[in-house]
Amino acid sequence: MMRPLIGVAGERTPVPKPWGEQLRASAAMTVVDAIGAAGGVPVVLPPGAAADHLVHLDGLVLTGGVDLGVDPDRDADEIALVHLARAMRVPLLGICRGLQVVAVADGGTLVEELGESHVLVPPGRHPLHAEPGSVAATVVPDRQVGSLHHQSTATYGVGWRCTASAPDGVVEALEWHDQQEWPAIGVQWHPELDQTGPAVFGWLVAVAQSPSRTRTMPVSVGT
Repeated sequence: MMRPLIGVAGERTPVPKPWGEQLRASAAMTVVDAIGAAGGVPVVLPPGAAADHLVHLDGLVLTGGVDLGVDPDRDADEIALVHLARAMRVPLLGICRGLQVVAVADGGTLVEELGESHVLVPPGRHPLHAEPGSVAATVVPDRQVGSLHHQSTATYGVGWRCTASAPDGVVEALEWHDQQEWPAIGVQWHPELDQTGPAVFGWLVAVAQSPSRTRTMPVSVGT
């Protein structure tokens, strides 16, 4: 069986050069390495043109990063990717900011400031309450995760359900209501930085290469 191609939504990263600042398409090597270790082939997608490449991919990852609203172009790119991935039934994993993009893409809202209690640098961990039978419960059997965030999901759109939360109620995982229709999950923690990585990225690679997965081709790509 061929290894599935897993797209990683790239971001515009400024790099100083002798002739001035240059923007590069980049993604965290921790995420890239985690995909490779799980058996996938990571593909960093160019910002602004990522949707054009989704038709060739078997899975998609939205990574952590700056708060929504800081980089409107990135926000728009990734929100469009969520909609297109759903239309095409491309398996999706959103990480930290990626979870919040998933929520906002369908009309959800965010808690703007949680305070220092949630800024836990991995491998500092906190308990996770996961719904039995959910993807979240499957990939975090010991119910401990490492988080690094100061915002969280307040509300989320129809079709999504919260399947994991922190002890104080902060949303830690959103899953699409029908995983057979569209395997998609957003997690607030950083699996690429803690002990959940093999299971979380292993889930994505497994559903991406599942022979039973149905894929829908869009009428047009890149709009």
